[in-house]
Amino acid sequence: MVLLSLAVTGSHRALGQSEPLRILSFSTAASHILLALGHPPVAIDQYGRIACPDEAIPVIARGGTVSFEKVVELGVNQVLIWYYQDDLERLFRRRGIAVSVLPPLRLHNYASLLGELGKLTGKEQRAELLQAQFSDALDSLQAAAVEVLTPCYFELYSDWKAAGQESYIGDLLRVAGASCPEAKTALLSAERVLAFAPQIIFYVDGFGSKKELLSRPGLASSPAAKNGRVYAVDRRYVSEGLDILSAIEFFRSKLAEAR
Repeated sequence: MVLLSLAVTGSHRALGQSEPLRILSFSTAASHILLALGHPPVAIDQYGRIACPDEAIPVIARGGTVSFEKVVELGVNQVLIWYYQDDLERLFRRRGIAVSVLPPLRLHNYASLLGELGKLTGKEQRAELLQAQFSDALDSLQAAAVEVLTPCYFELYSDWKAAGQESYIGDLLRVAGASCPEAKTALLSAERVLAFAPQIIFYVDGFGSKKELLSRPGLASSPAAKNGRVYAVDRRYVSEGLDILSAIEFFRSKLAEAR
């Protein structure tokens, strides 16, 4: 597997010179960037709709099943996948379709992803402008960051699965002024969360409720619960690469209430 930040599996420059680049994206972050570059994907997977609300961009992959009839019909000649999607990489390579593999997304490499997708699509100037705008805005947010981080429990999609410090969500929270209970995203015990004593709790909207969270041992007696600082988070703020700056501002506003 070759990561997009280094190269792609297939010659995308030669491809781009001979025929229009028609991209199938399995990455919400990439789809979001492609729209901003003015080179939208011709198709997405089921999770990409949050980045591409326009129904004109069809969903042709669901749950690992790809409609190759649609792949042919749409003339897909480039696929974007995440680093962990090995099966998809093999599937498309066997059919002679170029595949670009995206590395794990973190806050520090988002601008690089912008640049790489700009090169892939021949939109380098637009990518450079977006990189500069993003970097300037992020620098301003980081310059205003607080020194003492607020303990935060962010539950991701299932009970006791907590965002870790060394993750995309952890990056956003750190800039906003929060710390996570562990370095890595992991399932935690109620005892571990109780010991961490979170001052604030976040959960993904539609994947839990404030009432249910506050009924759990380990959370019910936390400072966050006692002070009513439990907040639902819009999925756009959790999806990698979408509304990054707005997500940081949202977390920062809620954290300010906890100080």
